[in-house]
This record gives sequence, C-alpha cells and structure tokens, in this order.
Amino acid sequence: MTEAEMLKMIRRITGASLAAGKQEATQPDSVIAENYARVVAEVMRRDGIELNGVDMRDIRSRVRELLAYRRRLVMFRESEIYTYQWK
Repeated sequence: MTEAEMLKMIRRITGASLAAGKQEATQPDSVIAENYARVVAEVMRRDGIELNGVDMRDIRSRVRELLAYRRRLVMFRESEIYTYQWK
C-alpha cells in the first residue's frame, strides 16, 4: 500500500477532509503519528488483528520518519528554486 492510499484510507475512516493536510502542518509530529497509529490500529482491529504496544510504537516511529522525509524533500525543492544569481 502506498502512502497516498494509506492517507486516503485514513481520511475516509476518520471523516477528515482533503484540507486536513494543511491542518497537519500546524500539529507536532508526535500528535500526527499518534493519530495515524490509532487509525491503523482501528482498521486492523476491524480486520481481526490486534496490535500490541511494540507494533504501535513501530507505526508511530515510521510515520515520524515519513514526515521528516517529506519536510526534507520540501526544503530541498525550495532551496533549488531560490538559487543565487551572480550579477
């Protein structure tokens, strides 16, 4: 499952709108990771799979890694846009 598919599923389950991405930018990574972990746990519980504390920790840490990667990618792209021009 790709990240986009996972986000779509999470938004559908939680009833979040597509504007939630902007809202996520103002929340700390720990809050976002906890929200994702809770949604994933709920989906898996519906499928009959129980998660323990270690599984939840792994999900939260993976979400934090993805968020950090996204931020680095955005910073890299922005730095390419504003290159210094010698005169």
